[in-house]
Formats: sequence, structure tokens, C-alpha cells
Amino acid sequence: MSYVSEIEGSILPADDEEPPPSRRRPRLVVGLAAALAVALVLAAVLAVRLYRDEHLGGGQAGARDVVERYTAALDRHDMDGVRATSLDQASFTESESLRWPMLGPASYQDRDDLFRRLFAADLRLRSSGPVQVVGDGPYRVSVRQTVHYKVAGITVDEDGMSLLTVVDRPDGPVVTEHIWWRLPHPPKPSMAWID
Repeated sequence: MSYVSEIEGSILPADDEEPPPSRRRPRLVVGLAAALAVALVLAAVLAVRLYRDEHLGGGQAGARDVVERYTAALDRHDMDGVRATSLDQASFTESESLRWPMLGPASYQDRDDLFRRLFAADLRLRSSGPVQVVGDGPYRVSVRQTVHYKVAGITVDEDGMSLLTVVDRPDGPVVTEHIWWRLPHPPKPSMAWID
């Protein structure tokens, strides 16, 4: 027995037929596309704001750079580098309280002598935070730092803030004042705190 079958068909619509209506996108896809567009706009706005916050103007960037060079010179015990990044009459003060300095203010030869004594005590000054600059000249600069030195055979590490004033000069910005502020430690808890 033989079976013969004939199948005839077409995968294309007939010329007189209308194409099927286009499918509408599901609401979820439209909602996700809108949410993605909003997220991209928000990310762009935040990126611009962050750039503006982190970007310093020319004078402020120069103040930041001179403070970084000044700090590096102190850390390297480079008196010529300290002099190149600060005025001759620049002062240095060390204090636990900003009202009553413990050391200084020292300027001119006294400042150089003080730095030489600090260098002999193996002074190391490391920045532990970003340099913050405010003002349009003179610039007020602050940076959290750790100071390391040895005194009477004892190694000391202290946390503090360097507060500096920087002015623009024709040959570039220079440090005019440096206050090393030792951060006060909170009092230790005691029984007196219990009511």
C-alpha cells in the first residue's frame, strides 16, 4: 500500500491579508525603562555635584599642593624644603588648646631651631585625612595628621590637626602660619558618671 499525500502551504501571509497588529510592550518593561532613565539622570546630577565639591579652584589647589610639599619637607627633615614652602616670618605653634599654646609661636630663627630639635627627635608627620581648603586668599587649610617622635627613649604617636594659613605670592603660594593642634582625648569613664 502506498500512501501519497500532498501538502501545500505558505509561511507568508496572502497579499490581501492585513499584517497582524503590533504587540504593545508590557507595562513592566515601560516602567523599568522609565526607572532606568530616572536613575541615570540622578547619577549624572550626583556625579556633577561630587566633581564640584572635590574640584578646587586654582588658588585653593595651589594652597593644597604647597601644604602637601611643606608636610613632606617636615617629614623628610628637609629644612630647605620647609623654607621654600613657607615665609621667613612664618610661625609654628603646638597646642592642646587653641587659646593657650604649649609651644610657640616661633618664627624666624626660633622656628628653624625648633624644627631642628624636632628633627633630632625623629619627627614624622603623616597626613591621615584629606587636605581641606577654604577661602579665596588667604587660604585656611586643615588636615588631620599623626605625628611621631621619640623623647627620652620613649616613642610617641599623637593624632592631631594641622591648621595652616597660606597666602599667594608672586612666586607661588606659601605657608605663613602652622598650628599643630593635638586632639583632646575624651575623659575616661568613671563611677562618677553613674547617677
